[in-house]
Amino acid sequence: MQSTLESPTVHRPPEESGKRRRTLKLLHWDGVGCAERRYPGLVGGSGTTCCVVTDAGDPFEAGPELAGHPGSPGGLKPEMPRARPVEYRIGASAAIPAGDGEFDGASCHLLFGYLSRPERALAEMIRVTSRGGTVAISGVDGNCVWHEPCSPELNRELGAAMSELRGNGFDPMMGRRLFRLACEAGLGGIDVRVRPYDVVAGGIDEAGALVWGKRLEVLAGSLRRHGWSPARAGCLCSLLLEHLRDAQTFTYSVLVMVTGRKPAA
Repeated sequence: MQSTLESPTVHRPPEESGKRRRTLKLLHWDGVGCAERRYPGLVGGSGTTCCVVTDAGDPFEAGPELAGHPGSPGGLKPEMPRARPVEYRIGASAAIPAGDGEFDGASCHLLFGYLSRPERALAEMIRVTSRGGTVAISGVDGNCVWHEPCSPELNRELGAAMSELRGNGFDPMMGRRLFRLACEAGLGGIDVRVRPYDVVAGGIDEAGALVWGKRLEVLAGSLRRHGWSPARAGCLCSLLLEHLRDAQTFTYSVLVMVTGRKPAA
């Protein structure tokens, strides 16, 4: 097992003459997520998981599910052209619509922190990956929880929001759990990488406020779906945005990336 702050090691099966390698990626949207806005033809209900099948590439590159996210490995970017063919399959993370060993690799970015049973999704990713192929997962540690200094009101409301969302499957500390999940799933050659995700020191500018405003809209929508009034959810988002603009603000989280190989036998 390796553990560093550098780019992850990607294990690639040998090329076969005339065969185009393909990878599978999982993404999620709930009616307000970026996938549906950019690809309006994808219509699934709340909680739908979309399997994104692409030509093989770096499992941690900014693909369709990461482009335009400020914390993506590729950084904040506008809509990115798709350089490789992309196919979409609508299904569930616990029952990926694909055959055993159909893909040369599988990756899932940021989704595990929103699943009540992430180990089932990982088992499915391994099932659909060919022997010796790479399985890559990533998650945030400290997602929306590490802020300093916080007013008593922000501490109270943010704590209540995190408690509400945790009770409905959200895990703000999923990053630290990924290594254990990979070990328990039987992956070999496990490689762990850690890098900054959200880092705000000294307050955000107007461009940053626009980005965070969109993210906080998603947070408010999630809270409303779980019973918060629009006024209370909006108040929390306003408090967070006010905190992020403060010249003394320090807010951070880290991204944990784990790769491993499906055993060859």
